[in-house]
Amino acid sequence: FPDKLWIAPLAVSAMLGALCLVPDAERNGDIPAWRELEDMVVDVRLPLHMGSGSDRLINPSLLFRNDGTELVLTARRHGVSSERSHSFYDRRQVTLVEDTWHSEIMIGVLNFDELSWNAWLKGGTPMKLPSLSPWAGLRTVNDSKWNNLCVRERWIPENNTLSRLVVTGPEDARVFQRFPDVFGAPGVDVAFNSYPPLGRYGCGKDGAVSQMYLTEGVDPSSPRSPSYGMHLDCGESDRAEKNWIPFQREGRLHFVYSIQPHVIAEVQAGGRCNKKSYSSFAPLVRFQARQPGLALRGSAQAVLVEDVDATPRLPKPHFLALMHIVDPKTRRYAHFAYRFRSEAPFEVLQVSSQLPLQAAAPDEGGQPFAFASGLAVHGQQVVITYAAGDRDPRALVMPLQRLDVMFGDNGANPQDIAFA
Repeated sequence: FPDKLWIAPLAVSAMLGALCLVPDAERNGDIPAWRELEDMVVDVRLPLHMGSGSDRLINPSLLFRNDGTELVLTARRHGVSSERSHSFYDRRQVTLVEDTWHSEIMIGVLNFDELSWNAWLKGGTPMKLPSLSPWAGLRTVNDSKWNNLCVRERWIPENNTLSRLVVTGPEDARVFQRFPDVFGAPGVDVAFNSYPPLGRYGCGKDGAVSQMYLTEGVDPSSPRSPSYGMHLDCGESDRAEKNWIPFQREGRLHFVYSIQPHVIAEVQAGGRCNKKSYSSFAPLVRFQARQPGLALRGSAQAVLVEDVDATPRLPKPHFLALMHIVDPKTRRYAHFAYRFRSEAPFEVLQVSSQLPLQAAAPDEGGQPFAFASGLAVHGQQVVITYAAGDRDPRALVMPLQRLDVMFGDNGANPQDIAFA
């Protein structure tokens, strides 16, 4: 096995080196609702909807549970508004520009119909999904509603302007099960990021940054039932924390805190993370040295894969996860799958060629992009959920065997790499 394990990383090293040399992703103003990329690889628009409102549903996450008979869905309700006015700051009259992100986690569950799902993926009628409901039962550990979040402000002296960002609720959710073998259990676990619910100025002058939270035992069929968000004390309270990857191993909850180095935090009682493991993956080390302006970050949740017949390029149990490389200046993304060892210290073993996510420009204009937000494996089928341009919830679906090819030499073509 060791000889096979390191074929793909050599190709990945060359592939990553070409990232900065490629053109921007194609502008897809209207991506088709169903697109066959190749035989048995399709990209579809998820027919997510909510009861009312004009906001978008983006960054979907899904979980197949109870032996694949149920499908749990989460998404983020997202809208943006902006207001300019006169105000006072530091005893002077200033121009106030207040941007508001209208954000809320939506959730739903349905009995999974395998026949309808497969017919949809072959170009048939889209599968009917339930109307997603607001996660109204989410509360703080002090039993208050999850609102009145810390506000971020930035003073711009050059034009006498105070820039203020108001986020109305929690943002991106990852749904998973800590104990997936317990059939029929009503609860799921949800990890999400949010500005702290400490009041408008409760984080101090420079402390309004996104943090990671965990809620256990959420009943997706009863989103109004109280559930409590626990702060995960695994990172830094004075910098933005997000994009952690949850996974469980033998009932113990872990998060991928960092891609390179590959830092794994084990969550203890009360959200503490006293135990961390560290490892490095040589191709990513070299890439970071060549491209220090680009950031490597995690996406979605990690899934344990034990089907060795479907993964001949890594024929032993391993975790499958997603990562992205982002240019913070332009919000250009390139997404990849990666595999890491199923036992501590959970080292990275392989990185795939780039995932063909469809990019779109956001409603408010700007660079077209896509953002991966969910990962699931159903039987031998891989489902990668994402949002195109903060407006189009989608899923890339392919056989596990086809994804396995992307970890080999024939999947690494530097000419195909592009930010999306």
